[in-house]
Amino acid sequence: IIPLYALYACHFKEGNMFFTSVLLISIAFVSANTSDRDEYTNKYIDEVLSIHLPKAVEDAEIDGYHILPNIATSLPHDLTEDGLPIRSKTVSFHSGKIEGFSSAHRKSCERLPTSTDNIKVICNIVLPRVAARYRGRYEVLIGHPFSQGYRVRRRDFEAETIARDIEARIEIKAFDEDGKPSLTDLVLIGKGEVETNFKYDDANKKERLNRLDDVPFEKLRGFLYQKNSQIFQKVFKGIYRYALEDAVSSIVYPEHD
Repeated sequence: IIPLYALYACHFKEGNMFFTSVLLISIAFVSANTSDRDEYTNKYIDEVLSIHLPKAVEDAEIDGYHILPNIATSLPHDLTEDGLPIRSKTVSFHSGKIEGFSSAHRKSCERLPTSTDNIKVICNIVLPRVAARYRGRYEVLIGHPFSQGYRVRRRDFEAETIARDIEARIEIKAFDEDGKPSLTDLVLIGKGEVETNFKYDDANKKERLNRLDDVPFEKLRGFLYQKNSQIFQKVFKGIYRYALEDAVSSIVYPEHD
């Protein structure tokens, strides 16, 4: 005869094992489902960035087309005893264009639970290399403009500011009023190395033979860095955001519960 406590213990053990099995299966199911959701989200973001963003940037005429504003600065120059300039020095930058906004990749993504049926996705994306290119002119006024024999001498050059690994955070709502995904936020959160390079554009032999002293590039790096940083931010928050909005809404967010 099996004691009652033994039967109870056996029943309790079997019940406990059953509960544990159900719990483990549930955890495995939730984990697999979460993994599937992450995979669907990542595929969606990757398609947006690799296929639809380059097209949207091209349609918006950003890379290689968007003309940057002309900028200029003056450099310190020599003075006569009565304070009149003997040599005024100016540097102007023109024909500026940008490139690199068509290339971006996903760094990380997180799908957030919401109180509604909508889905919110927050991703960090990285733009590997964004550049602003200008043609520059260094111009020196020798003598006073109201005196006899004053002359202007020039030297042309090219300038390029490169920002690498620009990181941004985007927030996407999976379904807007039209049932399409929409970009709800875009924030710059960091950048890697930034460098400014110069090179002379002495294409004309006569210009090379009659050129000025070297352009004081080191005095221009800080000025150009500041101006291009402002330009990058303006483009990023303006025309680039509109292009990214178009890319995000170009495909349907994958429904997966």
